[in-house]
Amino acid sequence: MHSGEVKKVRMADPAVPPLHAFGDYISLQTQMIEVLTEASSDEDVCHIATTFLPQFIPVQRCIFYRIENNKLVSHYSTEQHDISSEGSKASHSFQSIFRPLIESVIKQRKSIIDNDFQHVAYAESRQLLSERITSVLVSPVLIQGEIVAAITLERTNGVAFQECDLDIIHQISAILALRLERNNLLKAKEAHARNVEQANSELNITIHNLNERETELRHTIETNKELMSITSHDLKNPLGGILGLCEMIIEDLPKLSGETHKEVTANAKLIQQEAEHMIGIIKNLLDKHRNEVKHAFELQETNVARLIEEVIDWNHSQAMAKHIRIHFISKGDPQFKVDAPTLQRAVDNYVSNAIKYSPQHSDIWIQLDSHALDGSYWKISVRDKGPGLNEEDKQRVFRKMQRLSAKPTAGEHSTGLGLYIVKQIVEHHGGSVGVDSVYGNGATFWMLFPQHDKFLDKFIHESAIHA
Repeated sequence: MHSGEVKKVRMADPAVPPLHAFGDYISLQTQMIEVLTEASSDEDVCHIATTFLPQFIPVQRCIFYRIENNKLVSHYSTEQHDISSEGSKASHSFQSIFRPLIESVIKQRKSIIDNDFQHVAYAESRQLLSERITSVLVSPVLIQGEIVAAITLERTNGVAFQECDLDIIHQISAILALRLERNNLLKAKEAHARNVEQANSELNITIHNLNERETELRHTIETNKELMSITSHDLKNPLGGILGLCEMIIEDLPKLSGETHKEVTANAKLIQQEAEHMIGIIKNLLDKHRNEVKHAFELQETNVARLIEEVIDWNHSQAMAKHIRIHFISKGDPQFKVDAPTLQRAVDNYVSNAIKYSPQHSDIWIQLDSHALDGSYWKISVRDKGPGLNEEDKQRVFRKMQRLSAKPTAGEHSTGLGLYIVKQIVEHHGGSVGVDSVYGNGATFWMLFPQHDKFLDKFIHESAIHA
């Protein structure tokens, strides 16, 4: 029979044990519920169902089918005692025998009793005859109206299922459905927890990336601020030189004569040199802004004495304005492998600093020692007669944005960057900087460079890598 009606059945065979007394039924049901509370998987529920159901309803065999999307996916039998996936030999046998009934239950969502199962013309009738299956009860397990499982109970020798069996299996199915639903909710909760954990992990990665990006942006902003400060500092000296030369030209214009004309011409050339110096600084700034300065640090054989003389020319007008004499001491024209533009900036900062802190009508000495420290190093030093440095000043003098106790002697502006720039440039050459001073008796600022080209090339290469 394939309808949703329950066929009339014969009285149960006296040989079949009667149903449990009501007290035993309640006790068994309580025991099953307690065991189900420990069932952490659908497989456990299947096993418990096929273990307890024959104790509620005496049968020869109980099979629990798992159904997903109205299709059989696995089953558990009191005879097999394991889960068989669809497609296995045993699974095919059971499913093919009961498939019409199970499909009808899936479609109608109702239980079916067939107490004349031997009379049904199934292809597997020989197997049915050999197994003597005469009565079958198929009941759905529903969760919110959706079928998730089906239970088949089998009897032999004409023992019929009755309506009281339906009442029992409906109660058991409802209990099993609650446990399966709870398992589904636990699975959904675990899946949700995994999704939340993954989302949190992705969020943490995103936050970490954003923090790194923020750090990079802050570093970029600070670098740009530093570049602007350094640029304003480096442009100040040549601009001061240009203004001083312009003032001298204006003063000399009324006295133009042959000699004066030559002097004006010479001053004009100095203006041109100062302007070219400024253009070079701007070019270096743009290069550094494009992250090219440290990687484009080029060492070339350079006449360092000539380089220092150009720096003296740049600072000529500022020195004359304070009546300061600049003396340069060098033996010959030594050639050293340096990055000329940046070294010239470093020397210029030393010289302009000496002018700034020297009193009126004083002297400044610049010395190039090509064989310092037993010939292993060469050295540039700038000595002035300014106020000198105390011990605290000596500790801070090469740090960035430092204001020292000494003040410029003619009210000149000081950014606190010049000596920091010198230190950076010299260290990129593999050298070192320092100052010797007795407070109240001037100061000697020096920069020391290694003689050996191989050592220097290696240092510059490593500096570029780490920069």
